[in-house]
Amino acid sequence: MRIFSKFFISFLAHLVGIIAAAYFLPRFQISHQPFDVALIAILLTLSHAVIRPILKVIFSPIILLTLGLFTVVINAFLLYALDFYSAAITITGLDSLLYATLIISVVTVIIGSSGKKSLS
Repeated sequence: MRIFSKFFISFLAHLVGIIAAAYFLPRFQISHQPFDVALIAILLTLSHAVIRPILKVIFSPIILLTLGLFTVVINAFLLYALDFYSAAITITGLDSLLYATLIISVVTVIIGSSGKKSLS
């Protein structure tokens, strides 16, 4: 039950982060269909749960050398891969990708930390 609630909080955080990025960034566009937006959030949550830990282990020396800043590159790569494979999201430009990554990361940290406090 704890794993499901953690996954659900992560899903909600990614969903809010994607919507916030689409609201604030004109070159970050998502589909207007609720199912597509939910699917994007689910895919991003699954990629962060499965692929991101593997990439963090592989690139751990670089992460240590950059004092953790390389994790932003990993998150941007996962978001770019989602853009590449999904027609429901369109990111135009490297700056939009970077800003969207930062917005989604900040929203995920804020919602994730408040969700952890409520689960305790």
